[in-house]
Amino acid sequence: MKRKLLSLFAVSALLASCVSGQNEDIVKSPEKSEASVETKISITHLGDKFDIMKTESKIWNKKQLIKRIVKIDTLPGLGTTSEIAENEDGEDSAIVVPKNYQLFITVK
Repeated sequence: MKRKLLSLFAVSALLASCVSGQNEDIVKSPEKSEASVETKISITHLGDKFDIMKTESKIWNKKQLIKRIVKIDTLPGLGTTSEIAENEDGEDSAIVVPKNYQLFITVK
């Protein structure tokens, strides 16, 4: 039972860390039959100085949501970087975008 729960958590955490909308393996709805943990992690940039990391977990037992845990942390901003982007006319130009944190998930 613990292995199944950990496996479901690992899959949920891994999918939450995907930032590309092109992934075909994204779970539309998590398994809620016996027990599962659904976790979402998001990082929002607040200028150059601060980022906000939100971790939201939902605990499911026998198809019932039994607990919702939300944790919000303030992280130091990583500054900006320059990237080449294409506009509507197909022209390339340099733009300034916030640097992103890399997310690594460890499940024990």
